[in-house]
Amino acid sequence: NSVAQVDRAFVIALSRPPTADERDVCVRTFQGTVPAADRNSKTLSNGPSPQLITLCRALVNSAAFLFVD
Repeated sequence: NSVAQVDRAFVIALSRPPTADERDVCVRTFQGTVPAADRNSKTLSNGPSPQLITLCRALVNSAAFLFVD
């Protein structure tokens, strides 16, 4: 379920659930695209999908990780 994966990724990475807008954008992207670099790669049946990997990379590269207080 992509909604549950998006919610879980946000909680793990940002310690908060996504807003409704964040969830909507992530789920639509998650369901509709496969990054060009991952189109030809094989994923193990029990491994994460290329979309989930891309979402996690985007979360780690978000503004929340730019500055340390």
